[in-house]
Amino acid sequence: MKILYLNSNGFFGNSSKWKIMKENMKKVDKVRIKQKNGIYPDCSNKIVEEINEIQKIEGEFEFIFLSEIDPKSSATDNFVTSMNKKYELLLPWDKKMEELEGSSCTICLKRKDINYTNLNNGFTKDDYLQICKIIEKNGDTVLMGIHWDTEISYWKREEEFVQSFFRLISHDDEKKILLFGDLNANPDVKFKDPEKNVGKYITNCLVEYVMKCFGLEEVNSDSDLGTTNWGTRIDRVFTNISRKKVNVRVQTSFLENECSDHAGLIIQLNEEK
Repeated sequence: MKILYLNSNGFFGNSSKWKIMKENMKKVDKVRIKQKNGIYPDCSNKIVEEINEIQKIEGEFEFIFLSEIDPKSSATDNFVTSMNKKYELLLPWDKKMEELEGSSCTICLKRKDINYTNLNNGFTKDDYLQICKIIEKNGDTVLMGIHWDTEISYWKREEEFVQSFFRLISHDDEKKILLFGDLNANPDVKFKDPEKNVGKYITNCLVEYVMKCFGLEEVNSDSDLGTTNWGTRIDRVFTNISRKKVNVRVQTSFLENECSDHAGLIIQLNEEK
């Protein structure tokens, strides 16, 4: 099984989504119109093209998870439509994309021709935690694409973070779990003067502690590459599956070609090992 995860940055390319929202006083409808009219970048086609180029080398992904998706934006609609020939959009409760709440969701595209036809799609959106959870047909394997979109300790939301994870994993802790995404927790901060980065240090410690409580260990890529255009390694993979069966690679071409402000993660689960 091969999976691609990418924080899409709202299809704004490598532009600062935070600055864009601030310029418009967080009025999402206003931002949507400006992106549709070309005032702000729409990199949905660019991301589709990049995925297609990667698949020429890697082979096709069974699943593609994207975070920071605005379900009501024209960019999202264009991306999903462009991928529709080979991929099926998995949404909760048989809802349509425009019926999803919020402006920053995590979604999953499933390749149409694979035998994962009867998936249970669980979707959770807390205030700052977006999750798309896919349970494989026989209930044996759980895929969790996740985005925690701010530094936990900055908002003093440690308790909410822990509660969210308990709701997310508590019913699946005896299954094979593959959890991946943008956790906004940089493990390298513990080596870079934690006293000057107390908030970031606390965030990373909390994330790693909660994962450990559920028996999830981190799977690192073959390199120590950062996963953002500011050099931090916040897109991460955790699992309770033997790490010999899971391979992770940082796909930096999304950064190099200015498709997003994040690199992608290519995650391969080798069941035969």
